[in-house]
Order: sequence, then structure tokens, then C-alpha cells
Amino acid sequence: MVRAQAAESEQNRTLTPAAVEAMWSSGLMSAFNPVAAGGVEPTFPEMIETWIEMAWQDGSFGWVGIANLPSSFAAATYLPDDGFAEVFTANANHVTMGGQFFPNGQGVTVEGGYRL
Repeated sequence: MVRAQAAESEQNRTLTPAAVEAMWSSGLMSAFNPVAAGGVEPTFPEMIETWIEMAWQDGSFGWVGIANLPSSFAAATYLPDDGFAEVFTANANHVTMGGQFFPNGQGVTVEGGYRL
């Protein structure tokens, strides 16, 4: 379905409404969420496989996957319980966020290499 609509998505510079609806109705948009938010908490290799499959269907579809799917679970990790409930459960787990996260650590040059 995504492949069939790839040209239209490219022309419109956004995924088609049908593709977006399919992502929600299939559970894909919430799959990476914590279990408490309707997700399955996949392993990192499972995430990679999901992104690869999405990108095989359509490059833009794959980009949406890498930009959106992990953002919700990353945000959920840092929310206090009441914030989590407000964002996720109050919205029937119909939540998406986009963004890229940077590592929260620091690499420091030390004698012989690096300390992370």
C-alpha cells in the first residue's frame, strides 16, 4: 500500500492520509511505545528491522519511522508518572512526536584513547 502511494506522497511532500491512517490502524505508530502506552517495547534489533522494512517500502516512509517511532518512547522514558498519564493514556495512546535525540553523555580525550 505504501509503495503504491509513494509517488503521490512524493508529489505532495507528505505521506498520503491513507498511509498515515494505515500506520495508526495497524499499530505501527504506537509499536515502539512502552507497553503501558500500547506499545510492544521492541528490542533494538527489532527496531532496526522495522526501519529497514519501512525504508524498503518507500524512503520517505522509512524516514518517518526513524524520526517519529522512537521519539514517543524516548519522551515516555523521561516523563514522571503524572506526565506520562497526561500525554499517553489521556489521549488513548494516539500520540506521536518527531525529533532526533542526541546522546546524553560526554566523550573526553584521555591518554590512550577516550573515556565515555
